[in-house]
Amino acid sequence: MTSALSNKLRYLSSFAIVQVVYIHMYYIEGIKYSALNILEKFIGGGICSTAVPLFYIISGFLFFLKVPNGMMSIMDKIRKRCRTLLVPYIIANILTFIFYVALNLVALRFSSVDHVVNFKVLDTVSQGGFWGTMALVFINPPIAFQLWFVRDLMVVVIFSPVIWIMLNVLSKNRVGRIVFLLIFLISLILGCHSGYFQALSWFVAGGFLAVMKFDIEKVVPNFLVLICSICYLVLCMAYAMSSLSEINSLFIPLTGIPTIWWGYDIIAVKIENSRLFNWLASYTFFIFLVHEPMLNIFKKIPLLISKSEPMLISCYLLIPPLFCFITAWAGSQLKQRSPKLYNIYTGGR
Repeated sequence: MTSALSNKLRYLSSFAIVQVVYIHMYYIEGIKYSALNILEKFIGGGICSTAVPLFYIISGFLFFLKVPNGMMSIMDKIRKRCRTLLVPYIIANILTFIFYVALNLVALRFSSVDHVVNFKVLDTVSQGGFWGTMALVFINPPIAFQLWFVRDLMVVVIFSPVIWIMLNVLSKNRVGRIVFLLIFLISLILGCHSGYFQALSWFVAGGFLAVMKFDIEKVVPNFLVLICSICYLVLCMAYAMSSLSEINSLFIPLTGIPTIWWGYDIIAVKIENSRLFNWLASYTFFIFLVHEPMLNIFKKIPLLISKSEPMLISCYLLIPPLFCFITAWAGSQLKQRSPKLYNIYTGGR
């Protein structure tokens, strides 16, 4: 893999993290405001719907990019994912559970806080007992709910030996590639009802590109980027205006990912020469791990002042970039003061 491709994957992963933050900026309190709802659906449900598929594609591509020893290499990569995925998953969920317990105790004591807290974790714990609490923290979905992506990715990685065999068989000839395309589309549609199928389809797509040794660094004409961009924006607007079904909205990434991938090449020089973007990209996985529940604090504080539509729209647009920079700074401080703790928490990323 060239350094240019390595940088591209790094920066696009960072961009996807920012998209995830926007997805989770959704305001339940603003459900009665039409302009806010359209904006949230256009950005969070449309533009940012490429984030998770892009993560899976990159994960699949990197997982199957180098397999020098066949199945032994696959098994070695599975073991490594225990450190880079499972350990951060466990730690982040435990810390989030502790946070929500503390927040719940504060809400019980101060009524001004209680009316903006949507999740009362102590009620769930008291009703579910030990096993119910374990399910709450780690499974359905994990209490740090953004980590459902990591949970689904870990499940898919377990089946990577079978996936690797399938990719090697289907990538050998044209018929196999057509069969792969049909499998991808079917699993994408099934992903409307199961996140695991969504994870599987995009992860396998990234793996297919790696096994095929597809030239993903090829530069395309600007007019093709423009066409993809227009289709992408039109689909996002249709979704925001409720003119696109849930199943059809799953296909937004099919135009959005090429738009982002090829569009990056147009502005790559400016991004890669920016010290600010380089610094921010170094802490994006940390941002991903901590943005819930910390983002909830940032988005809820303004509600203590006003819940008007202009306030919510302003917060929706401005808080995510502000939050990313503040959190990246916090991550840099933790890494500087306690590098071992930081590496354990982030899985060495």
